[in-house]
Amino acid sequence: MKQKRVHFIDAMRAFAILMMLQGHFIGLSLEAFDALASLKRSTGTSGSLLFDAWYFMKGLTAPLFFFVTGLVFVFLLLKNHHPEKRNPRVKKGIIRGFELIFWGYLLQLNLRYFTSTFHSNTPIIYAFHVLQCIGVSILILIGLYLLYRSIKNIPLFLYYLLGGILLFGVYNTLKTQPSFPVNSPQLLQNIFKGPHAIFPLVPWAGFVLFGGVFGVVMHTLKNKFTSIPLSIALLSIALLSIAFGLKYISYKQGAVWLYDRLGDVLIVTVVFIHLENWFSKRWKLFLSVGQKTLFIYLWHTIILYGGIVGFGLNNFIKRQLTAPEAIFGALLFLIGFVYFSKLSPFFDALKAHVFKFLKLPVS
Repeated sequence: MKQKRVHFIDAMRAFAILMMLQGHFIGLSLEAFDALASLKRSTGTSGSLLFDAWYFMKGLTAPLFFFVTGLVFVFLLLKNHHPEKRNPRVKKGIIRGFELIFWGYLLQLNLRYFTSTFHSNTPIIYAFHVLQCIGVSILILIGLYLLYRSIKNIPLFLYYLLGGILLFGVYNTLKTQPSFPVNSPQLLQNIFKGPHAIFPLVPWAGFVLFGGVFGVVMHTLKNKFTSIPLSIALLSIALLSIAFGLKYISYKQGAVWLYDRLGDVLIVTVVFIHLENWFSKRWKLFLSVGQKTLFIYLWHTIILYGGIVGFGLNNFIKRQLTAPEAIFGALLFLIGFVYFSKLSPFFDALKAHVFKFLKLPVS
């Protein structure tokens, strides 16, 4: 029997990817962005309530997306779990993890300036970005799951919980280092602390692992994840997380935002859980966007930043638009991608044919 799809997950993914699209467009195009963002970071306010609210949501997007990634993967992983049989999701997850890493590095290729791609002092081709981090994080989730299957006395959620706490915990120490591992190739350094460690494993994989914890909770509770007691528990944890971050972690150490953001993400999760029935009955196009996040991310990077080809909208609009122009452009960008995402089945079929021709497994 076909299992019912959990719509709030698709809704959260759709919300995260659409927030990313508008955030990247406005952040790239707004002429006053650097000055406003600098003022916000240094004083706590840019002087504009609208910009401050937008900047908050922009900062929430990545933690939310990483969290949902862990939630979805572990939830699906456990739906196929059997104590005595191999889990087919493990193989699919490994393939998916390496596919994301491949796409991440491919998007950093610049065919327009190919000769200089690998020859600068800090080549951007070696950057560790969103897709690489998510790909490696999925492999970590699988590794901890396999460890759980070998050592059956420890609950799976505990592996993910301790892993998330560890990644958050070592962030302050790693942040003070000029590079890590010292004297290693930049390709390796960027995974942890290097010149282009844009989304390094520490701390970003922590959000994926905490999402994995919630994936275990959802699987355990089955259809009871919309219960009021769970929502109260999540909101309590969220408030404690925010309070812990504010009270016990020095701003000078720079890790306060980790626990603040985790709390924010949990609050958003509770809201979307209770909109489950509402999303399942309407906004079908919105939900479909949440099922095509990789497709949207790949194409937005190519169109907006000129990924691979080295030529995109950034060549025309970088720091060129006023606030009304940037907002209007972002709306058009969002609408365009919502309808462009309908083409994803065609590209999926094309990818399947290419992979089959090359005799590569399809995730």
